[in-house]
Amino acid sequence: MLLDRSLYFRVLEHCLDVIEGTPAEDQPFPHILLKHVFPDDVYHGLLEAFPPDCTLGERATRK
Repeated sequence: MLLDRSLYFRVLEHCLDVIEGTPAEDQPFPHILLKHVFPDDVYHGLLEAFPPDCTLGERATRK
């Protein structure tokens, strides 16, 4: 999946929407937990492009 200009702006807009819509947590320390930060099609494309687990060693797991 090549990162063309339209894809870049679509991913950027999606990420910013997720960040803006995520409430800040105070406990046990200030933080946010981002879920679904990439559009589904982009996330699945990233998983497909990722090297196989066997090339990453024993600790690599894919969910």
